[in-house]
Amino acid sequence: GKSFVVAGVAVDWLKAPEEGALFITYRFKYGDERCCRDSFLLFVLERLEEWAEESRVDGGKMRPFERLKGLLRRLNQGRRVIFVLDGLDEISERDPRFALEIPLALQFPQVTWLCAGRAERGLPELFREARAVEPWPDGLPRMSERDIREMILEKIGPLRRRLLQGDRDEGDRVTNSFISRVAQCAEGLPIYVKYVIGDVLEGKISPDAATVLPPSLDAMADELEEGQVT
Repeated sequence: GKSFVVAGVAVDWLKAPEEGALFITYRFKYGDERCCRDSFLLFVLERLEEWAEESRVDGGKMRPFERLKGLLRRLNQGRRVIFVLDGLDEISERDPRFALEIPLALQFPQVTWLCAGRAERGLPELFREARAVEPWPDGLPRMSERDIREMILEKIGPLRRRLLQGDRDEGDRVTNSFISRVAQCAEGLPIYVKYVIGDVLEGKISPDAATVLPPSLDAMADELEEGQVT
């Protein structure tokens, strides 16, 4: 669920960008050629230099890290940079010291780092030692039925009309048998909801036929595996 949260942050910020702030997002994915320190630094430098309207006075001789450090240190008052990094565990698999030597090393008053990744490779301990703020120390909470409803309605486009036909008023709340069944089977896991949305969009599942849903994420995984085999 972390990538959905990070994507939500990005969408919200882009809808209402903060004046005087540069918002830089980057997702590391193991196996992607951009999942490395050099690609990240070059990407950030291009964005930051354009935004700060600074040219390379060193003729390109300064190392990317030192150049980035200097740019962040010289940020004018009233300006700030917000970094959002997803997949920190995946870059750490290839570059174990990335977290320590990039986000944790580039700490300045006008710089904010929002980092997301699985609790692997000593990352939680590393960030706790640096006194980083943990929004969810025990991990992301499970999705509620309301969360699932909003996610499905947002993603299925014109098909939402068929889904909404199943809405029923029950006192002070609205219920929907399809949404309720998805919530029951998903057990709060967004990956199950993501697969359901994909099946709805591909016409494999109708949003008014809750009984055809796989009863669990394991059952859904088995169906996917069988489909790949056949």
